[in-house]
Amino acid sequence: MRQIVHQRERQSHRQRGQVAPLWGLAAFFLIVLGLQLCNYGQLLGWQVRAQNAADAAAQAALIPQANAWNSMELALYDAAVDEYRLWWLTNAYRTIESESGGCQTRPPTGSLVGKVPNSCYNLFVELFDPYFRAASRYYDEVGELHNQTYAATFPFFQSQASAVVTWLGSHCATPTQAGGDCAFAYSLTSFKPRTGLYGVRMFAGPQSVGHINALASINTSIYSPAVAEVTVCHTVTPFLSTFLGFPPQRVVARGAATSVIVNQEWVQPGALQTSFTGSGLPLQAGQQYAPSTDPTINWYGVNYGWNTWSSNGNTFTPSGLSQTGQFDRLISWWGSILVHPLSGDVDPNGVLCK
Repeated sequence: MRQIVHQRERQSHRQRGQVAPLWGLAAFFLIVLGLQLCNYGQLLGWQVRAQNAADAAAQAALIPQANAWNSMELALYDAAVDEYRLWWLTNAYRTIESESGGCQTRPPTGSLVGKVPNSCYNLFVELFDPYFRAASRYYDEVGELHNQTYAATFPFFQSQASAVVTWLGSHCATPTQAGGDCAFAYSLTSFKPRTGLYGVRMFAGPQSVGHINALASINTSIYSPAVAEVTVCHTVTPFLSTFLGFPPQRVVARGAATSVIVNQEWVQPGALQTSFTGSGLPLQAGQQYAPSTDPTINWYGVNYGWNTWSSNGNTFTPSGLSQTGQFDRLISWWGSILVHPLSGDVDPNGVLCK
């Protein structure tokens, strides 16, 4: 009996010795699988980080073009205000020349010279200063618009975009300092005029953006919105790569963006009130340069006027002029949105990496 018991104990020890290597091998594979999952999660995190860096850089590359066009919009608005003012002053001169508008037609003589405020002669003289000041400003504003347009060529925007991408790669972003993600090498792989329509990636709806047909057909060197494409790359070292022999992996991401009008403002400065103008004051108040005897028409001043509008869904209909004359402008502000990349597949081995 004792012999049978000892024999069974020896068989049990032998079975445990045979199972132990299997458990060790399974534990080893589980550890390797866990490390692989960790490496996969690490690569996913780097891929998301790389895509964010590429998208941000693509939009940043279009800042010079958007800023230039926004500055041109402001210069054009400034010139339009003074051009409108010159139109009113010129009309006042024509009115005085024809001895209309309520001015006294007989020129003052003797002791009355300069003492009759509404004589045609005195009104003619009083309009000299505002007219030439407006003409001088208009000259400067048109000159500034010309200078901005002269510099705003597509090769200039391309060189500025390249400089922005290079700057992002050499200036690390911190909570208190702007810059790029210095873990990546940045490359501006494409910068070209936009033609046709491209799907918009920033919005969930089926939006699309096109090019400025009218302006782009006049001067494509200036008025063609650009499409910028940026590639970023970083070499990721896996966990325990020295011991397990996992090779380094390249994380490559590509972002593309295009210049678009992101906001439009319809401005009626003769009616618009802001916190800067004060209560009850419009952004561009009317100006009276000389007295007018006609209460219905401002013959010797500038009236920016306004119009009342009624809305019906997306349609706005003017309800009639509220004042004689009207100055309004539709101002477009430029920015950028993300679009699908235009070029083909990217070869990870052919990308500048860090």
